[in-house]
Amino acid sequence: MIDGKNPDVRFYISTSHAGYPRITLIFPWELSELDVNKYECHIDYFVAQNEPQKVEDHRLQQVSVAKKTGPIKEFDIFLSFCWPNLVFEASFFEEIHRLSYPIDGFRMRGYPIHLSQFIGFESINSHVSINNIKIKEIYP
Repeated sequence: MIDGKNPDVRFYISTSHAGYPRITLIFPWELSELDVNKYECHIDYFVAQNEPQKVEDHRLQQVSVAKKTGPIKEFDIFLSFCWPNLVFEASFFEEIHRLSYPIDGFRMRGYPIHLSQFIGFESINSHVSINNIKIKEIYP
């Protein structure tokens, strides 16, 4: 599944297919800026500008989550996008329990929380396909 580099799997949340504004969860990022010896995850917010192909990036959270002890071959994630926070957890997290960002923070940035949400993904350095991803809805 992974070629020995950071997996760099990205989940996108948007109100339209491949649209903007877009919430992006990156885990773990292909580069590590905070500490090159640790895996790093992000919550980013991208907004399209009026000019074609111009996108503004807002890094909302950037956290080192675990020491790099070898390639990550498989992991589980948990994602909750409901009041009061966007919450993201992964089974390879060691140094923190979760990343989170308040839903009101997205609302204040103009993200239309009240509309339907589309979820997409891409994989930068790995051979992850939709067949490798299992989605389960969990209700309290």
